[in-house]
Amino acid sequence: QIVGFGVVDKRLDVIASAIQMKANVRDVANFDLSYAPPYSQAMDTLTHSANTIRNKIDGLLETISCFDLKEKIERGDDFLILDIRNEEEFKKKRIEDERVIHIPQDELRERFKDLPKKEIVIVCQIGSRSYESYRFLKSKGFDCKILEGGLAFWFW
Repeated sequence: QIVGFGVVDKRLDVIASAIQMKANVRDVANFDLSYAPPYSQAMDTLTHSANTIRNKIDGLLETISCFDLKEKIERGDDFLILDIRNEEEFKKKRIEDERVIHIPQDELRERFKDLPKKEIVIVCQIGSRSYESYRFLKSKGFDCKILEGGLAFWFW
């Protein structure tokens, strides 16, 4: 059973088919599902999710849940929260903590040298933009993670 907004029957059919054929995460990531450009994204949510899991398994992505991040904040751990959203998004909602640094994603390539060499949790709205920033910062030697689901899943 699936509950959600919009069309969920297609995803349920795909999941049921994947279970029936004993598909693994790599199989699902390689599914070539149809889409209608005016009405949906080019990569289905299931394919995107499978690719995310595959990246985690392959060591190409490190994430942290909102609950684990909340615990790190409450423990007073020494780390940085890098909010890469634009100014308007940042003003509407943000994590209220002195460890938050706001550098919009389009400025990160010029300003990354200003970041201290400590653990960084990268935050955007739903997590998509964080991945690009994560890969960039990793290539520069930073220890970083992405907040799973972005601020859409930050409940505090």
